[in-house]
Amino acid sequence: MNQPDASGNGRRPSRAIGFGGTAARVVVGLMLLAIVLQGELSTRGINLLSLAVGLLGIPAVVLTWQWLRARRRPARLEATRPCEFVLNMAVLPPVRKSATPAITARRLI
Repeated sequence: MNQPDASGNGRRPSRAIGFGGTAARVVVGLMLLAIVLQGELSTRGINLLSLAVGLLGIPAVVLTWQWLRARRRPARLEATRPCEFVLNMAVLPPVRKSATPAITARRLI
């Protein structure tokens, strides 16, 4: 169903990333998964709980949050102003700090 957009030309704006963009996303995702699995296998074996949380739990929470946000405010989510950029960057140090012990432990083994 092609619904007219605001200009009335009968087409909605498209966000299609094309075949190349889709392929790039799949390749990068598989590479990141391979890196994590290689790290898990080289240290202690695969922890199924952490794998399930990483592959299913966290994406489900983020998807649910986005769905609820879109129902309340259908406008596009943009976090590009300076204060929003600073907020996004403020999240990185705690994430890095929580990942550092695991990374350090793997290097010591």
